[in-house]
Amino acid sequence: MPSNKTIVIFIISASIVACIWLFTKEKNTEGDNQVVAGNPRAVVETENDWQKILTDVDSSQNEISSVVRPVDEEIVNDTSLTAKISQDFLSQYFLSIRDDGTITDAEISQITKNIVSMPEYTQIKGAVYLQANLNIVNKNNRDFVTSYKNTVNRLLRESSTQVKENPVDIAMTAIETENESVLLKLDPTIRITKGFIEDMLAIEVPSSATSHHLKLLNAISNILASLEAMRDSVSDPIAGIAGINHYQNTTSEDLNFALLDINSYFAQRTGSAI
Repeated sequence: MPSNKTIVIFIISASIVACIWLFTKEKNTEGDNQVVAGNPRAVVETENDWQKILTDVDSSQNEISSVVRPVDEEIVNDTSLTAKISQDFLSQYFLSIRDDGTITDAEISQITKNIVSMPEYTQIKGAVYLQANLNIVNKNNRDFVTSYKNTVNRLLRESSTQVKENPVDIAMTAIETENESVLLKLDPTIRITKGFIEDMLAIEVPSSATSHHLKLLNAISNILASLEAMRDSVSDPIAGIAGINHYQNTTSEDLNFALLDINSYFAQRTGSAI
């Protein structure tokens, strides 16, 4: 998982490039340029086959380099997450510079911490599904729950076996090479994930399984949001990094807990787990 240190390096590097661009532009422009401070936002990380839906992630091999994209004259109007965080950094940076034009490393570090301490930059959230979205039936006998269990197990296995490449590796390669075409490899996984969600919304769910079904469904929904954020890794690297972090957290925590939760339900209702 890209660490906070990696993200801090990225922010500082991108912002320094922006600083150089702004200072250069200032020298070639008549009149005074006023810097307006922005509001701080933030940047932001099983044992059985059925627990490996979408893909396993080996965080020990995930090293992300600080890639600084050139800052062009459209940066002010850029609405990407990367542009917004750079603008926030620059706003606080310029406000902190002393009259003699100096600023300490500690002050730069504090500015960066201020920015990464807020949730807006890393808060990736998928669609939240509710009980009303499910096809719930009042059938809770052992045979029906067993049939439901087999259906869920089949959907999980089919989804996980269709994914051929690690989404995190794809996104990181795209960021490091600045090759947007690499991100096309994420499309099959996004399509598979959407299909899984559609299937989970369509199947008949025993009323006793409602909360367990929703927990799994919403975990997958968050994974889809992470994948879609990673899909923008080249045009918006900060969003891509946030997507990588969120994907790894969701697959290792939320999805794992949801799978354990529904598996416990199956064991109680049918006498056997998936």
